Amino acid sequence: MNIAFIPIRKGSKGIVNKNRKILHNQPLFYYTLNAALNSKYIDKVVLATDDDELIENFNFSIFNNSDKLELYRRLDENAQDHSTTESVIMEYISFKDFSPLDVFLLVQATSPLTTENDISNIILKYKSSNFDSILSVVKSPGFFWSSDRTSLNYDWRSRPRRQQVTNQTFKENGALYVSTIGKILNSKNRLSGSIDFYIMKDFQGLDIDNISDFKNAENILSNLDKDN
Repeated sequence: MNIAFIPIRKGSKGIVNKNRKILHNQPLFYYTLNAALNSKYIDKVVLATDDDELIENFNFSIFNNSDKLELYRRLDENAQDHSTTESVIMEYISFKDFSPLDVFLLVQATSPLTTENDISNIILKYKSSNFDSILSVVKSPGFFWSSDRTSLNYDWRSRPRRQQVTNQTFKENGALYVSTIGKILNSKNRLSGSIDFYIMKDFQGLDIDNISDFKNAENILSNLDKDN
């Protein structure tokens, strides 16, 4: 079984009710949920939330393949400002009877530019690889330094042209993480063992955290609609 797991909370310090704030005519959580439900490689989509009002009032039947959707009421203790994503993952898995070999895809609602194709492709890549985990990234070219003032990916004594930097760097965009139930239970982490990248497009590096991010996402989605 291939499971897509989307955790959201009703509280948010940066933006009040961020996950249901309207973005391009739909609530924020709509985009990744719709993408996961439309992927033919996902068998079950779990929306894990403590937002009882959302569960009771939102019309989930608007989604194609909504029969794949499970609404899971996460425990309040794992829906606090300090709660980790791993805490609700472990909570959900502990209540279910999954096979250790079942594939578990964490999908973050704050990455609304994630597409159905991304979800399908990362699942296909994972199942055809020997890696223990895969996470989504975007390319992050440039000259990088650590906090101790050490150059990380080039020799400053012999500065190359930027295009010649061979030790390419990547940024975790927070959108997708895939592993198996067994590996997550053993490590208590979304990632473990040997890890590979699933590279997304540059504009998909947007992870919504503030109003500025919302405005950027609105512009991108509007432009994508025009292109289509």
